[in-house]
Amino acid sequence: MAWRKTNTWRYTGGEAPAAIPYTEAASQTFKAGDPLTLSSGKVAVAVAANATYASGDLESAKVIGFALKDASGTTDAPIMVAPNRDDLEWLVPVAHGTPASAVIAQANVGAGFDLVHWTDGSGVTAWGVMLDDTSVKNVIVTALKDPVGTQYGEVWARF
Repeated sequence: MAWRKTNTWRYTGGEAPAAIPYTEAASQTFKAGDPLTLSSGKVAVAVAANATYASGDLESAKVIGFALKDASGTTDAPIMVAPNRDDLEWLVPVAHGTPASAVIAQANVGAGFDLVHWTDGSGVTAWGVMLDDTSVKNVIVTALKDPVGTQYGEVWARF
């Protein structure tokens, strides 16, 4: 996969809200900026990085926010989270099972897709909006950052 890791997000409705304190779930390895979900009341990475799409997608979990620092790896360690709200947008590249089809289109705006988290096996991970999966629509593309036709280009999306 030729796309890069991105952890850029913004609040479009004005000032960012105060960070919310949580505790880490067991054995977490998320990085600052990664989206998080709740697992028994504790934060965990939204999707574990995996080399295959089928086991690296978000499905129906709800993103509660973004990590403000790397995980410590210690159960119950305190962690501050930037909360997910209706006006939070995340800059993320597009992906597709067929690389030649991983291109930005104007029709992506307003459409729903699945979020994936892949690894290349060497420890490098990347998030992406999976253009060929519309069965689970947990990410809505709100705007294009890169020009139409850009392979692995970036889009602004909301959860």
